[in-house]
Amino acid sequence: MKTLIASLLLLGSLGISAAELGDPAPEIKIAKWIKGEPAKITGDGTYVVEFWATWCAPCRQSIPHLTEMQKKFKDVTFIGVSDEKESTVQKFVDDMGSKMDYRVAIDDGKKTGASYMEAFGVNGIPHAFVVKDQKIIWQGHPMDNLEESLEQIRTGKYDLAIAKQRSRAQHLYDDFREAAFNGEEAKADKLAEEILTGSKDVKGIFPNDKFDPAAEKKNLKTMRLKNQYLQAVSEGKDSDVEKFGSELKELEPDIKLADLRKRAEASKATREYFQAVIQGSDKAKTLGPELAEKLQGQAMFGNSLAWEILTNEQIKDRDIPLALKLSKQACEDSNWKEAAYLDTYARALFDSGKKSEAVDYEKKALAALSDSESKTQYEEALKKYQAAIEK
Repeated sequence: MKTLIASLLLLGSLGISAAELGDPAPEIKIAKWIKGEPAKITGDGTYVVEFWATWCAPCRQSIPHLTEMQKKFKDVTFIGVSDEKESTVQKFVDDMGSKMDYRVAIDDGKKTGASYMEAFGVNGIPHAFVVKDQKIIWQGHPMDNLEESLEQIRTGKYDLAIAKQRSRAQHLYDDFREAAFNGEEAKADKLAEEILTGSKDVKGIFPNDKFDPAAEKKNLKTMRLKNQYLQAVSEGKDSDVEKFGSELKELEPDIKLADLRKRAEASKATREYFQAVIQGSDKAKTLGPELAEKLQGQAMFGNSLAWEILTNEQIKDRDIPLALKLSKQACEDSNWKEAAYLDTYARALFDSGKKSEAVDYEKKALAALSDSESKTQYEEALKKYQAAIEK
């Protein structure tokens, strides 16, 4: 993960709504086409309507994959819809170039978002809908079975009835998790009963493909208490630290609160530095030298902050030596096995003028990839570093 973590847990909600798979696809209402020819959902064609935003890190991660799918499924029309300002989206699309090679459009007063996202009770992005023969037959995260579903649609093996069952089970499961996480016991128990009655064995949704409400509730309560403990540490509220720490110990006797405390302190240090450097405050120069020590053993925070220093457009005074130090430390803390951290270190080396080393470590990042999600991005970075050496 390259971006700073705004929260240690984000739970999306997909509430049950009147809209369901198989319903007629609403018209897409577009204010401006940013890339590609204008399109309408008509006839017997297949379309992917994806909702995204330039500020959304998961959206940015899915863009190269959507581009690859557009190349693979040439008979499918991919449309990325954002409700941001035209100038913001235009600049982003121009910067992405060939990495974002499908139609991109600006929603007309959020009307398209309302007819798709709101109708299905979806409030998180990125989120995609597949339309075939003017009916919505699939919806979900673009990195979650979209490619597999499109392949099944192309070969005539897609089963809408199974897709409906999966969609309803996913709705119920997400609502159950949200209720359990928020401590809404009665609501969680009611949703659990619905799941156990009709969809407890739906593949690919529940952990280990089996729904265990008691275990899930315990895990989610632990997550909530950890978040509360981390926040209390970050805010210096000693009484809350003791309270939530005690409750965590009851649930997990072997939990290491000292490690959680260090995590909270790392999060706080990362956030304070990021805010200072974005604002151009002299405080950043004071906080910077202390960061490496505070982020020791906290590879995720170190890597995320290093990447922001190197790439965030809001940062005018980039401390490249600090980014190099933090990214190297993140690699060391992860035994040089994490592809994303190696990629950040390669970028820091390149920006430090160490072009040959950047090439070496970008190659290591590619070799460490466990999936193809970031392959295109890493390959383009490698080409950039290699081209710089040849000049």
